[in-house]
Amino acid sequence: MGDIFEKELDELLKEDIISVRNRASTAFDALGQKIKAHGIILFGCGLFGKRILTGLRNIGIEPLGFSDNNKNVWNTETEGVKIYSPEEAANKFPDAVFMVTIWSDAIGHPAKEIAKQLRQTNNVEVVSFFSLFWKYPEVFMPYFSIDAPDKTLLQADAIKQCFKLFHDEESKSEFVAQIRWRLQADYRGLADPGKYTQYFYDELFKLNEKEVFVDCGAFDGDTIRNFLSKQQDRFTHYFALEPDPINFEKLREYVANLPAMIHDKITVRQYAVSDTHKQITFSSNGSLQSAISENGNILVNCISIDEDITTENVTYIKMDAEGAEPDIIKGAENTIKNNKPIIAISVYHLFDHLWKLPLQVKAISDNYLFYLRPHGKASWDLVCYAIPTGRILKS
Repeated sequence: MGDIFEKELDELLKEDIISVRNRASTAFDALGQKIKAHGIILFGCGLFGKRILTGLRNIGIEPLGFSDNNKNVWNTETEGVKIYSPEEAANKFPDAVFMVTIWSDAIGHPAKEIAKQLRQTNNVEVVSFFSLFWKYPEVFMPYFSIDAPDKTLLQADAIKQCFKLFHDEESKSEFVAQIRWRLQADYRGLADPGKYTQYFYDELFKLNEKEVFVDCGAFDGDTIRNFLSKQQDRFTHYFALEPDPINFEKLREYVANLPAMIHDKITVRQYAVSDTHKQITFSSNGSLQSAISENGNILVNCISIDEDITTENVTYIKMDAEGAEPDIIKGAENTIKNNKPIIAISVYHLFDHLWKLPLQVKAISDNYLFYLRPHGKASWDLVCYAIPTGRILKS
């Protein structure tokens, strides 16, 4: 089976770069003409839909409205745009382009499902947002795993090198599907979330009573909750590191209210994790997507694992830092070499983290087996598990 996935990958990566750029730059042209003539309805008025609305306005396109399956928002407005029920929108604007502006970990990107739903009312044209993003990359991209497809193709050698790292068929299949998503906007091969809790993939490894867990991007304590549900007080230490002050206060309060036998073994620190001590600008909004940003609204202090987590023999590092993972790995090189911890890395925050981050870990140590598992739909919450050979359950 591995040979089949490798052949699929080679086939994807052999497309000519000029052809890829032409395909991406022209994919929206016919739609653009129809939108100019008949208008556009955005299906999905959540945060992603509002982001696309802002981008459309930047290129001079004002939508006819939003449509949404949430009955509570029908006949209201958001950002000055009316929200219609699906049936009303399909009947009122039968010639408009309906663009699905839903893309989330829980729902995925349900373009085909929305098309089927709307066509029960009227035979409207339903499209994905991808061609719009590719046509106007300076407006809409990069955005998490989405970027211009030629950028992926230009890194074909690294992609092929990374593919060889993955240890099982499930990982190889998902890796190839992720490359297809980046190159062709085809999400059909992406796997649904697995049955295991994110960062605690019981099929691959088991936690033990000596666990020293470093949580880079601890948010409001969501990972601690999952960890404690498995371990109770059966662990050595837990380091919870979170830079966002809103998230940190929720995290601190949660830990403070735990039983003494547990909270005495948890260190909570308001820091970003990076490659060394420094100050960075940070966009703080109290959400999962608070992140390092040149346009951030606060300054935060950074620490590194090698310099600051030295009192314990680290056994597990979780990295979910909205794109800062390369610096975290760099700042943990000695810990990785010497301690050989399990490493769980979010690889969906930037389009090339899928292959760059596993290769970065591999360059530090040859003692790991690599697995790729989705914990959200349509490329969200994708985690690479680098597991030291001594702790692997599945070979």
